[in-house]
Amino acid sequence: MANPSKGKIKLIKNGTMLAIDPSSGSRGSHIGYALFDKGLLIESGEIDLSDEWGLPVHQRLGHIHDCLRDSFPFVDLLVTEKIRVVSRRGSYKATEPLVYAIGVIMSGIKHGAFVEIHPRTHIATSNRLFDEYKKTDEYDAISIGLCMIAFANGYEPKKIDNKNQEDKKNELIQLIQESYSEDYLHLDIIEEVT
Repeated sequence: MANPSKGKIKLIKNGTMLAIDPSSGSRGSHIGYALFDKGLLIESGEIDLSDEWGLPVHQRLGHIHDCLRDSFPFVDLLVTEKIRVVSRRGSYKATEPLVYAIGVIMSGIKHGAFVEIHPRTHIATSNRLFDEYKKTDEYDAISIGLCMIAFANGYEPKKIDNKNQEDKKNELIQLIQESYSEDYLHLDIIEEVT
């Protein structure tokens, strides 16, 4: 598993990072976002696209662009899920509008650097770090950001059987717990460490 934080550790630890779970605004889907400042989650949620679900894709994407531009004027690091365009062994075949949405996200948010992270990477990392992973647009964005923070702090999930990595896992969970504001302590993805 490649380290998605490579070359971006200073931005993750000292700057603003916006993690986005992309969407083209198709029926039932929203854009999940999680904003981090110096590695701390400061805001998360979903950009509600339900009013646009019936619109043609070009209008939905225009609305997404405007919402993102107005909501996030600049971030040091923009992170999205890596969207596979073609089928690879029968998985991760994206629709064209979702691929277009990545371009809209990149153009709608001014950013210093950009990283894509594979869905399997952030979900597997979150599953190892937290008791329960909930599949929602907001939690996907939080998971993307927390995965970047974990990698930036030296966590390597493939080495989890290693005692040092188990200690690193517990340190990361403690760091994340301490960094959350009271507003985010309700999230069920945070595991208790004794």
